[in-house]
Amino acid sequence: ATDRSAGDLFGFSVAIDGDYAVVGSPGRNSATGAVYLYKWSTGNSEWQLHQTLTASPYGTAPGDEFGFSVAISGSVLVVGSPGHTLKTGSMFVFLLESGFYINRQQLQPSDLSVGDQFGSSVSVDSSTTTIVGGARYHSSKKGAAYVYAASGSTYYQQQKLYSESCHVGSNFGRSVAVSTNTV
Repeated sequence: ATDRSAGDLFGFSVAIDGDYAVVGSPGRNSATGAVYLYKWSTGNSEWQLHQTLTASPYGTAPGDEFGFSVAISGSVLVVGSPGHTLKTGSMFVFLLESGFYINRQQLQPSDLSVGDQFGSSVSVDSSTTTIVGGARYHSSKKGAAYVYAASGSTYYQQQKLYSESCHVGSNFGRSVAVSTNTV
């Protein structure tokens, strides 16, 4: 990014799908964070900055770490912000509309507590309209992952995943992935 500065952590998270590359910069602006969306320009044979994304209009604050994790699949882009709301964490869903990704929804499970860091990992599969987000510090750092499905263009929580065999500090959900019907 041409506007980057020391401590931005540009490239901390990255994802690519088709002509779009997503680069997280969770340290930007006192760790409020930002995400840079690049689009491949066939005419110039190079990646060009297409958009800079933030958590707006859902509120931002220093320490949110927006862009800590990113995922893109087709017309759906998901950004994790594990520091949002006193490190409770959030995921933000951007949908492709008229050539631009628009922030359409903030996701946050109802059973989270301060410090759970939901959104520390994210994954999306647009073919099955499924999003998964990890909360690595949920329940005394045992961790959990949350599965979301779409109804139209709105996502709702479908399932909470965790392991009974996890002990304190297991960090279940530290990384997540989804492909078709498998999480």
